[in-house]
Amino acid sequence: MKGPDKANKRGSRVDEMRNLDKSATEEFGISDDLLMENAGQPLHFVILKEFSIKNRKFVGLCGGGNNGGDGLVVARKWLRYNCDILKMQRGPK
Repeated sequence: MKGPDKANKRGSRVDEMRNLDKSATEEFGISDDLLMENAGQPLHFVILKEFSIKNRKFVGLCGGGNNGGDGLVVARKWLRYNCDILKMQRGPK
């Protein structure tokens, strides 16, 4: 079934996402930091909804790319919930 009742569940390819990020920063002046914050926030809210995180311990495994940055956003937000976080990051970023 097509139409407004069915959401498009196709994600973006890497090259498409890079172009969108580039447009956001160059054409609209949105900072990379804000893009990263906005990318990590939905994951943070999903985890809050599904799990009790207050006063818990977590290990964050983050890569060196943008997905790793999203993970760091989540880890930083969890500090407000008195979580102990061990961060492990691979890569130059």
